[in-house]
Amino acid sequence: MTSDTTLARRWPKDLLDRIVERDYVLVVGAGISSACLNGKMQRPPGWEALLKTLSREFASGAAKTEASKLIGDGNFLDAAELVRSQAEDRSRTKDFMRLISESVDGKKPDNFQPAPIHDVLLRLDPRIIVTTNYDSILERASSNGYRVKTYASTDVGHEVRTGAPLLLKIHGSVDAELDLVLTRSDYSRLRRTGRAALDVLEALLLTRTTLFVGFSLSDPDIQLLLENNMGREVDSGAHYMLTSSSVPNHRRRALVRSYGVELIQHQDGDYAEAARMLELLADLVESSK
Repeated sequence: MTSDTTLARRWPKDLLDRIVERDYVLVVGAGISSACLNGKMQRPPGWEALLKTLSREFASGAAKTEASKLIGDGNFLDAAELVRSQAEDRSRTKDFMRLISESVDGKKPDNFQPAPIHDVLLRLDPRIIVTTNYDSILERASSNGYRVKTYASTDVGHEVRTGAPLLLKIHGSVDAELDLVLTRSDYSRLRRTGRAALDVLEALLLTRTTLFVGFSLSDPDIQLLLENNMGREVDSGAHYMLTSSSVPNHRRRALVRSYGVELIQHQDGDYAEAARMLELLADLVESSK
């Protein structure tokens, strides 16, 4: 087992300083929600499990076979597009979106509840949280202490200027099921209708240090977030991502060159180590104030 001293040293001082000054953006992915449970001791699904659930419910015949192949190949956006088209052909679009909502947030009243890792993240005292998650777990964890906006909001810039705690749900929220961003065409719609929010997000990512947590580099949401909002030239080490040590060196170098994202790695598959690293980061932040 790696010592706490060694784990704490993995955090760069530059990042620690920015967090202490609250001059950073925390970006939260689905891996954080995966630690949550409902009353039946169930967890929210990851991308692959969610798409398999949707395919079982809405796809049939050759389309179902093709969806399974796409999911198996990791082509999640195309699989989502195919399964959604099957739902639309059966006039079941609302059912499709509702199943997504219930899958990721839990079926009321048995919603997924915050996990200890949420308390740790809130100890980092982020003024701005951006998430690609649809669920309302962060809202429950913070007792609704953040003003919640989505990509469809036109006043995100105003909220940033006020300095009030802000939660930007850049791919939509379960509170507005029909506006969730899941398929390839949804991402195209996001770029059209969410331009105001995306412009603010791009400005934040250009001017502030960012810490990404809860992401797998194979997930399409982080890939599209990086490509759509961080494609401009940035300084090396401007941003940091806590992720698995399984990322190959060439991929690490590409992330630095393309997006200015440095990887802070935990042992592959050891999510307890990742959680402990975040706890130690929170300890460092609190002791530095």
